Amino acid sequence: LGRWQRTWIQTEGLNHVQVAWECGAGPGGKQVIQSMTLLQRSDSTARPLRKHQTKIALLGQATDSDHLVVKNKFSLTYENSETPVKDAIGEPCPSAVFPNFGDEDYARAVLDERSLKRLEKSLSHVEDPLLRAMIWDSLWQQLVEGELAASRFAELVFRHASQETHPASLQEILSFLRGGVARTSVARHLKDSERGPFFAKLERWSMKELESAKAGSDLQLVWFEFVTQAANSKSSRRWARELLDGKRKIQGLDLDVERRWQLVTLLSRSGDSEAAARIAAQKEADPGDRGEKKAAAASAIAPDLEIKQKWLAEVLAEKPPSSPATLKAALRGLWPLEQEELAQEEVASYLLGLTSLSSRGAEAEEVLSTYAWAAMPALCKPAIAHRFHHFLEQEGAGLSVSTRRTLMEGLQGIERCLKARSERIPLEEPLI
Repeated sequence: LGRWQRTWIQTEGLNHVQVAWECGAGPGGKQVIQSMTLLQRSDSTARPLRKHQTKIALLGQATDSDHLVVKNKFSLTYENSETPVKDAIGEPCPSAVFPNFGDEDYARAVLDERSLKRLEKSLSHVEDPLLRAMIWDSLWQQLVEGELAASRFAELVFRHASQETHPASLQEILSFLRGGVARTSVARHLKDSERGPFFAKLERWSMKELESAKAGSDLQLVWFEFVTQAANSKSSRRWARELLDGKRKIQGLDLDVERRWQLVTLLSRSGDSEAAARIAAQKEADPGDRGEKKAAAASAIAPDLEIKQKWLAEVLAEKPPSSPATLKAALRGLWPLEQEELAQEEVASYLLGLTSLSSRGAEAEEVLSTYAWAAMPALCKPAIAHRFHHFLEQEGAGLSVSTRRTLMEGLQGIERCLKARSERIPLEEPLI
């Protein structure tokens, strides 16, 4: 029990597994697997290599379609840094290999470069939806860990998301592209010089996918919501106004109250001159708790530091006029990623706010839990990481356990982002 306890209970985190494999000519000249080894590694000297059981899947093209299917799979028990996969020797050479089929192993699956290159072309053709989702997740983790360039991952999404037929899976894939200052996303990991072209392409691409989505389908709803989160141009603001005014229609799409709020929020986030009036009019058309929260969120997301500071001051007030639910709604949309420059001006105020809310104890806990992560200006910049480090060292003892953990997670996210930006893999194709 002692060794097992040290290995699995007293040591946190996941080890990484990857398959190294080579093919060569076999009987009759056909390409077969000549060697295959499962590699296990730990990124921490404090984390030992562990004993696991996994399944390795060999993917190949289906005989009757262009789908990639599981041609064979092998169960394997492993413990060392290298474990031969003897049962795979002599099998037909696969198109790609996945080292944790079925997600039964407590380890992070890392795709080898050969499999990655094939999946860059064929990921949307992977027939098994669970395996497809696991591959997306593995690629995402490789980006977060600095093993895959954000621009390369973005091209994967641009190439394959439009082929996704499951609405929930499509939402998950699209969520990788957009995020706030404190939320990990592809855009957050891009170089500053890549951001503008990326956002422009994101808008054009998502608008095109919305136009081609089947009228009245759930996929159409997913694309509409994403467009309202991604669009930021003058033409998209005109598009939103025309929809709200009934001058434009989208076939099969019911512009209900929820979708009208999404359009109003687009106008506010992109700095439209009519945004404040649109928020007021939509709030009047949607009286009650929902309208109050939606209006707060739409107001706070505007690229106006004075408006944001007014909301933050209300959050920090001892007796704010708005309800906790309304304040939390305002906080959740406070820092969209394209407003990094505004967020950078609020780093010191944010940290002072943490101290202020923490000092009030239980009475402020409900708002504090949201403020801690949603108002966090966790910019991917070394100076911000240093600032967070210093604050935790000086003031961390006075924070609640959950608040301190949230701030530490934010700091870890910044550090991973900085690592990812410095360990880029060259693109085979240009971003634009």
